[in-house]
Amino acid sequence: MAAAIPHSLANRAYVVSGGFSGIGLATVHKLLQRSATVHVVDRADSPPPSLIQASNITPMGKVYFYPSTDVSSRPSVQNSFKSILKLTPKISGLVNSAGICPSSGGILEDDETFQRTIAVNLTGTWNVATELLRHIQKTSPSSLSGICSIVNVGSSASYYGFQTLGAYTASKHAVLGLTRTWALDFAPYGVRVNLVAPGGTRTPLSAAQFNDGERGDMSREVYNFIPMKRFAEPEELADAIVYLLSDNASYVMGQILKVNGGWP
Repeated sequence: MAAAIPHSLANRAYVVSGGFSGIGLATVHKLLQRSATVHVVDRADSPPPSLIQASNITPMGKVYFYPSTDVSSRPSVQNSFKSILKLTPKISGLVNSAGICPSSGGILEDDETFQRTIAVNLTGTWNVATELLRHIQKTSPSSLSGICSIVNVGSSASYYGFQTLGAYTASKHAVLGLTRTWALDFAPYGVRVNLVAPGGTRTPLSAAQFNDGERGDMSREVYNFIPMKRFAEPEELADAIVYLLSDNASYVMGQILKVNGGWP
């Protein structure tokens, strides 16, 4: 039997925010299956059982947990990164998957809902990514090719408007703007920055939308326009993210990878 071909993610270290559920959780499992070291940051108090089990399996990769990390808080993110960088000073990739989509009812969200959504989805992406980017600036010379890949998890709402989702859409449009700007600014440092834009995906976040009045009606209407006539599984998004993290995407930079079953 021929020897297995080493995967480009093996023995490299990655950070995943929002890694205790949904797309982030699926991504962590995919990385571990490829023998990567994964630092999982999440606001929840404890990791799910599947990750605890995975941490005891060999020869899979190593996983470290950073629970109760509030990505909207710079001090909270800094504290987690101090521990992360002490364990693995070289980080080969980051997945910004932490996100929320709360509702205050009705078409027009209240100020508290807007600010909370922006704080997690936009400021959280900013805090986590810039913590890593500042470390790279300090430790890596410019023109060092392929040292890191950052994948921001956006949404169809990164480029398309959705009724009743004003705050969420604004936050995801802004994450796309950061992605495109960081791609230009950090290419000289060997950092690739891209965005995965999921369509409807079976996650706890999307399930909550189905149970929310007008948003539920909108979500069911969107389903009817998907050519593949189904929502994505988190693992299908994780496959796209892992591709962008890997050397197979070595010349992919500043792009939106739409994983949406064909709509929108």
